[in-house]
Amino acid sequence: MMTFSIARSMKLGRCSKRKKKTLLSPTRKKRRASVQPIKKGDKVDLSTLLFTKQRDYLLRGDKQRVQAKQLAGKVIVLCFMNLVHEHYYWMQETTCLVDIYNELQPKGCLEVIFVGAPDAALCSAQEVCSTPQEQRFEERYSLMPWLTIPFSDLKTRKHLETRFGGIAGFSDRYPVSFVIDPEGVVLQDNGGFYFQEYGAPGYPFSDEKINIINSEDDAAIQHPSITTLLASPERNYVISNSGDQVLVSDLEDKVVALYFYEELPIGESPDADDLTPKIEMVYRQLAKNENFEIVLIYAHDTVYTYDCTTEASFRKTFSKMPWLALPFKDPNCKRLQRIFDHPLSLKDLGPDPTLVIIGPHGNFIEEYGVDILLNFGIAAYPFTRKSAAKLEAEKAKRVKLEMFWRDPNTFFRQKDGPDVRFSQLAGKRTIILFGDGWFHNYVDFFRVLKARYMQMKNTIEEFEVIHISREVQGSAYKQRVAAKQCLKHPPFSQDSPWLTHPAFAYESNERKLMLSILRYGRGLLAFDKDGRLVTGTTSPSIEREDADFPFHSGSLENDAVIELESRFHWHS
Repeated sequence: MMTFSIARSMKLGRCSKRKKKTLLSPTRKKRRASVQPIKKGDKVDLSTLLFTKQRDYLLRGDKQRVQAKQLAGKVIVLCFMNLVHEHYYWMQETTCLVDIYNELQPKGCLEVIFVGAPDAALCSAQEVCSTPQEQRFEERYSLMPWLTIPFSDLKTRKHLETRFGGIAGFSDRYPVSFVIDPEGVVLQDNGGFYFQEYGAPGYPFSDEKINIINSEDDAAIQHPSITTLLASPERNYVISNSGDQVLVSDLEDKVVALYFYEELPIGESPDADDLTPKIEMVYRQLAKNENFEIVLIYAHDTVYTYDCTTEASFRKTFSKMPWLALPFKDPNCKRLQRIFDHPLSLKDLGPDPTLVIIGPHGNFIEEYGVDILLNFGIAAYPFTRKSAAKLEAEKAKRVKLEMFWRDPNTFFRQKDGPDVRFSQLAGKRTIILFGDGWFHNYVDFFRVLKARYMQMKNTIEEFEVIHISREVQGSAYKQRVAAKQCLKHPPFSQDSPWLTHPAFAYESNERKLMLSILRYGRGLLAFDKDGRLVTGTTSPSIEREDADFPFHSGSLENDAVIELESRFHWHS
């Protein structure tokens, strides 16, 4: 009887414990769910995350086993990639990481581990999942020279995906790379950016190392020279397409253009390479008489080039170019792309810096050389904003007031006074204001201008202002729209004391002349007493102590720089 009681009690106890465990399981599940994903700055134990009691190795290829002890002392990159979607960014990042791995892995300081992380939420579309995940795993891993967790170990792969935030939580299309130092500290939780921006020189991809590189980049721009930009401790030369080496120091006295070149896939864009012949034509003309050189910077791992560039493609392309180049995959190529933001970052606007001009001994840097070369030609050499503005200013200096009104009997109206003929403006300084809608953006300017206009009236320093007012033509609908715009921004002439004149006809020579100077046909032109143009701007600015504005001489080039930057969206 006692025996039975003990046995029964033990059985009941076991049942009780099982029941208690069942009651606690929701709490444990909640606790597991509340575990925060691993992030930058955390410390992890990779031995427990990567290995199990049943598996104490990782695979290289499909046969070689790598033991845990072989990871000791190395920076580890965990590269998570879902096995459902394909996207060119994952291949681009893989290409960048392969270059880094091939350079650093032989030194025994870096190891990369591929984690193929499937996510059931991504498998809703049958056509997306038509290829078995194991096949996708093998296809992707076949392009990688590093280690992996076996596909068969689903439990470990899912556990890693959960602990590191879940691939779908980051992106269902992009790889996610965690960089972990030998002590287990997570240095970066978005390693792909640093791989693409800094390459192998960014190792170990810590914030400290990245800050050092950024400081060096800043110094290279603040105190530029061809030597600091093109040379490296391992290489003091550039190459010709015949294999000759040219010392970088020999280029210091020259104007040097860095030509950032992307080899697009065949059929991607039939006009993609139209730029090279135009640059070559200018190069051959300048090489005869000017101290000018071009150096090719061949981009091999951008979004457009990662899958179509090889050393063979570099040599084939470079063989057709008459200038110099950095060697294929030279670390300075990536450095220069980073310094000059090529290809253009999504955060930026404006033209890509395809042709960066460096002055002799680094006395200037012009990032928009290709725009200047294409729009202004060889006359704009050395292809700087200043040289382009000089051409624009020379063209503007040929503009005279009389070109707008060739008939001396043309008359202008004023709000409180008789009409004024054009012939009566002879010998006066004159301002022409074009357009209406932009005036409300320069209220302070026009307040000062109006005060000065009234102050100078009937004195030896008086000047005249002519407002070319809006003239609405066309359908009744257009006229109604224009009327509504006038209610919102009344024509400036309604409360101004100066002269007005109807808008020039759309195809008139006067309008074409105005558009050749002022962007979008709105802005301010100022003429001296002899009728010569001295100022042309769409962004007028006046200081109360600036008594000569806008009639001071020497402002046309400055105005032209501002206008060109606005027209072509160049950054200042």
